Amino acid sequence: MDDILDEVALLRPRRKPLHSRKLLLTLASLAVVAGLGIGEYFPLREPMAQPLRRLHRMAGPLNEHLARETPKEISSDQYLQDHLVHPLAEARTAMSN
Repeated sequence: MDDILDEVALLRPRRKPLHSRKLLLTLASLAVVAGLGIGEYFPLREPMAQPLRRLHRMAGPLNEHLARETPKEISSDQYLQDHLVHPLAEARTAMSN
């Protein structure tokens, strides 16, 4: 019986320990990729913020007008209710919370 167990043990693949060099190389690669991702994010953040601010300035008066009084033509149109009035109302309540 011991012979069989010895033969089976020899057939099993050996597990190689994780060497510190491999671990360091993996961590260094991960750090480089993360650094490149962060380096790409920050330069793009400000140019994207400017159009969003302009959009907010343009949409603000429409949003306030719809909050005060929704025109009859818009309130009777179900598509505009679903895609304009309700999302703006939800955004107003989310921003006020």
